[in-house]
Parts: sequence; structure tokens; C-alpha cells
Amino acid sequence: MSLVVLRNSNGNPIHSVEGGQDSWLSLAPPQQPMHWKDGYSAKELAKLWFRCGTPPALPEAFAELFRSEAATRGLQIDEGICEVATPIDKFGGMHRNHDQILVGQAEGRKTVVGVEAKAEEEFGPVIASYLNDKDGGARPGSNIPARIELLARAIFGRSTAEIASLRYQLLHAFAGTIIEAKRREAVQSVFMVCEFVRANSNQEIRQQNHRDFEAFIRSFTGFETTDVRPGQLLGPINVPGGEFVPAGIPAYIGKVTVNLSC
Repeated sequence: MSLVVLRNSNGNPIHSVEGGQDSWLSLAPPQQPMHWKDGYSAKELAKLWFRCGTPPALPEAFAELFRSEAATRGLQIDEGICEVATPIDKFGGMHRNHDQILVGQAEGRKTVVGVEAKAEEEFGPVIASYLNDKDGGARPGSNIPARIELLARAIFGRSTAEIASLRYQLLHAFAGTIIEAKRREAVQSVFMVCEFVRANSNQEIRQQNHRDFEAFIRSFTGFETTDVRPGQLLGPINVPGGEFVPAGIPAYIGKVTVNLSC
């Protein structure tokens, strides 16, 4: 069992799930309060880290994912920072909010992991909807179309129109993880989705999320026919980069599934 120091974005240590001033809920509450209840992403992610009591320990599902790829095999996580906000461009407003950033070493290679937890939540709107919605991204003066175009070029080397069917959340989550890797002087990055499954989980949402995750991965050159399976890291992916997103940091991507019925 690998013990990890958990902190919030201000550096305050987290010692429990909830119920105290030094708890995850007190120090790193989710942006969406509705996600803090049993069976939902924010609270289940916290519970996963404290499943063996205290101190917190790296979830075995995470360790298995890291073992699936040679570059991350033996990855030792030193600290986990919960609810991390990462600027992804020069524009104001909302940027990338990671559920968790993990920092560690894999055979001397400093590694940053971005975690996106999902339970009953989808990956949000497709990119096209931000461009076509007159009350959203397409309204006069909005920065969203420009933001997406910058990310599309930096991550895929393509225009927004060429990736319009992808989910915007996956795009900025992946980009934000690579940015965090540079920010923390890491030499490689991992973006992972942690899916929580209940006995009565909405199967339509689960299947749609998998299709969206698969479509995102298959949009990278060389991964067009990749078999996307939970528990398997894929990569390395080398992005063209841009003003905020660095080039030259190999990125890996994968998903784990945690069964809450067990």
C-alpha cells in the first residue's frame, strides 16, 4: 500500500473525507455541490483514497493503470492536490478545474497525473454546440470559440471544425494536464478518467461516455483504430503545443472503472 500526502490547492493537508476542518470536503469542496453525496464523483473519489482509513493511500485501480504502461510502471505518487485550477490560455473566466493532480516519480521521471472523476455525469457538450449556441460560445464577444481554436491547434494541430464532434471537457482536461506537467517541471503526463459504477448506474450515460472517450483518443494521429479498454494506458501522445500548452512532454491517457457494488 502506497501512502500519499493529500493537500488542497493552498497546500493544506487533508486528513479525512468529511466531518472536520482538515477534511476533503472542508478544504477542497467540488465546484458542483450536488456531486458531494454517496454514489457521485466528488465524494466517491475522496472515499476511494481513504478506503483503508488514514493516512490516505493510492487507490489500487490507479496503481494497476500505471503498471499497464512501461513509462509509468512503478510510478510512486508523492502527493495529491485536490481541486486544482489551471489556466489554459490568456483569456479570463473559467479555465480547467482538475478533480485531482497527482505528482510522483517513475524510475526517476517526474510525472504529473490529471484525474477526472465521473459517476452519473456526462463529459458535457460537444465542441460544435459551443460554436452554434447563440446564448453560449457563439455570442458576440465570447472568448470560447477562440479558446477552443487555440486548444484544437495545440493538441491536435487542427482547426476547431475538424474536431467539432469531440467533447470540450476532454479537450481542456487533457490540455490542462500537460500544462500542469510543465508547471511542475515534470517530463511526462497522464490524463485519466476514474469512472464510478453503481448497480443502478445509468447505462446510457456510461456507454455514451465510453464512446466519447474512445472518439477523443482515436482523433490522435496513429490511434485511429486503437482498442480503448479500462485499465490500459495509451500513448505516448506528442502534441504540437502552443503558447500555453507545451510541446515535448509525452502524454498518456487511460480510464479506470471502480465498482461501488463490491
